[in-house]
Amino acid sequence: DEDSELEYDADGTAWVRTVGTGALTVDVLEDMLAEVKDLYQDVFGRDADAESDEDSELEYDADGTAWVRTVGTGALTVDVLEDMLAEVKDLYQDVFGRDADAESDEDSELEYDADGTAWKKTVGQGPLTASVLEDKLDEVKALYRERFGEDVDEGSEQETFEYDEDGTLWSKTVGKGPL
Repeated sequence: DEDSELEYDADGTAWVRTVGTGALTVDVLEDMLAEVKDLYQDVFGRDADAESDEDSELEYDADGTAWVRTVGTGALTVDVLEDMLAEVKDLYQDVFGRDADAESDEDSELEYDADGTAWKKTVGQGPLTASVLEDKLDEVKALYRERFGEDVDEGSEQETFEYDEDGTLWSKTVGKGPL
């Protein structure tokens, strides 16, 4: 049967059919490592392989003072933190459509209705609702389908275990498979 989890070779040996990208191989892991190294190069402007333990040794200035070399982005400074905060505020503006600095503590104070009932004002997107969660779930399912080429809901309806003619229990592997 075409959907069977087992496939047989010329000798009749049963093999577990792997759906998706299959089990991780050295080639796949090397490709993933190369991708991470490329990202490192893009972010830090340096080749990850060029760094070694020698890079972290002490360096001495003209006065003989020992300095520890910092590899990567270096220590956090006020300027770096201010730049990061500005970036977060820009992202906030993009997502919520308003300036983060324009909000104040007044936005979180209680408000009272005509009956005197205290209500907490919600700023931003508000509390999660079932419809918001369902929309997010649909987004995640679409990303999964795009990344792995299969519908996440289809896999949940299929059996995950199967017995062969000897009574051996086999587990179905979906996705990248075992490491």
